[in-house]
Amino acid sequence: MKTILLFFASLIAMAFSCERNDETVVALSAATAKLDGTWKLVEPATPYTITLELNLMPATATALTASNVYEATGKAPINSYFTKLTQPKPAESDQVIVDGIGSTKVGGPAEVMQAEQTYFTNLKNVTRYELTTQNRLRLHHSSGVLVYEKIK
Repeated sequence: MKTILLFFASLIAMAFSCERNDETVVALSAATAKLDGTWKLVEPATPYTITLELNLMPATATALTASNVYEATGKAPINSYFTKLTQPKPAESDQVIVDGIGSTKVGGPAEVMQAEQTYFTNLKNVTRYELTTQNRLRLHHSSGVLVYEKIK
């Protein structure tokens, strides 16, 4: 009887400690195959169209350092940008490493340039990802989450 009560108590504790989320996260092995494509930023909300295109690059890693490397390009509020996202151990982890971000150097209004710089900073600080069954990609960074919807 005590075992049953402890079991239900732990279930209740876990339910209250977990964050509620209506989207199911895809298993990592399946997620790797579905990262390719074009994504549009939907959160945080912005009046600007921001895109991210991911393309898996041909395997260049050795068996000891197996990793997936994605060429990442996109359109920020004003400039186009490019970088690489690396999954150090794609079959085991949701971690990603973002290389330095390069971009075109077109100028614009100060508030738009600030929004773009904030986006670049957040993207550079991404450390892990989640792919949901609703074709949403979440890139977690040091101060929040960038949420994208797949458009292609």
